[in-house]
Amino acid sequence: MSWSAFWIGDFELPRGVRPIQARTPSERSLETIAYEGKRLRVRCIEDRDDVDQTKERYRGLLATIKKAKGKGELACIAWEDGPDTFGHAYTLDGDERSLDRAAIAALFEANAAMMSVAIEPLLASLSKPPALAAPPPTTNVTTPFRRRPAQLDVAYCASAEPQTLVIEIAYRVVIHNGMPEAQMRQVATHLSLGVCGGAEFAPKESSGKVTSGPLASSSPGGTSAKYRWTIEVRGMSPRYVRHIVSRMRFAGGPEIARSMAIRGALAAPAGDAASVHTDDIDAWMADDLAWAGAFPRPGFAIEDVVVKKGMTVRLVPANPPAPDFAAKLSELMVEWLDAIVVMPSATSGMLGRPQVKTGKKDVTIKLPVFPQVIKPARDLMVNFLIHVHEKMCPLVSVELGFPAA
Repeated sequence: MSWSAFWIGDFELPRGVRPIQARTPSERSLETIAYEGKRLRVRCIEDRDDVDQTKERYRGLLATIKKAKGKGELACIAWEDGPDTFGHAYTLDGDERSLDRAAIAALFEANAAMMSVAIEPLLASLSKPPALAAPPPTTNVTTPFRRRPAQLDVAYCASAEPQTLVIEIAYRVVIHNGMPEAQMRQVATHLSLGVCGGAEFAPKESSGKVTSGPLASSSPGGTSAKYRWTIEVRGMSPRYVRHIVSRMRFAGGPEIARSMAIRGALAAPAGDAASVHTDDIDAWMADDLAWAGAFPRPGFAIEDVVVKKGMTVRLVPANPPAPDFAAKLSELMVEWLDAIVVMPSATSGMLGRPQVKTGKKDVTIKLPVFPQVIKPARDLMVNFLIHVHEKMCPLVSVELGFPAA
């Protein structure tokens, strides 16, 4: 390759909408088009000489996504004179803009595993390794999950009593893709489901609602680089603050938040187990397992088993579920997938849509591939299943099947 170009697209689509066909890499094309819940992710590696041709092809893809009422942005970055010297972003409205070095470097970092197949030969030919060295695909790709805004101010004390949580974020540029609002909608959804209490609060004691701030996507072209939301929360785990930081620091594309402040109304004494501050977030982001945990008293039996690949969860209901149970469970699992997508990956691969099958005595949920680090995703699954147990269908037992760690 004269030099390699990398196409990276992240989009949010209406629930159940799949306007283009999924693709997996082959000998002829290093392109991946994959659905992860309501997300559509596009990844492609190619020779520099093919960029112009691919750009025209992807203009059609963007038009299709826009017609399907999707939100998001496509970027093309390349290793030219260095790791951060070529980058362009393409919007659903057909606009094109140049990316600065910081945005390009962030995209390289967040997609290191995908790019390593092309970058590693370049690294080996350099006398001095660049600041951004891509790890091989088999390693635990956690670097992007440790990146946080340069200015971060966190002070929150978890409580079973209601309190106001204020989130303020400033991005480096005006956001054109409507993703900050979309990401906050997901935070609001997960809070409303009661799954953010971690190991500290039962789901029935955990809730939240956005009371002010933008949730509808910005008008075409973007309106602001600064956002402020007020949320009424109750029983939100202190570790769930890491989920919020990890989700909101990216605007669904290359723009990393310049600053972020998350402040609860209650005093947050230093050293209190219920309190979280900026230093705690920094420590947790250096630990792949430091996410909100599973509530220890789910109300049903849990057995952890090892499967060869993917994920298989088996539910045994106490009573025959309602006819629409499988459909509702499938939609809930889409929300779980959206919640864990901000967590680090242990292997290469992309999450797909969960397959739910109802049997005579049980219900199974399957994913053919499961690249995420298992423990935090498994713990959050437990809290989602407590929601199932309490709100949808009582459960006798659950079997959680994940690959060996």
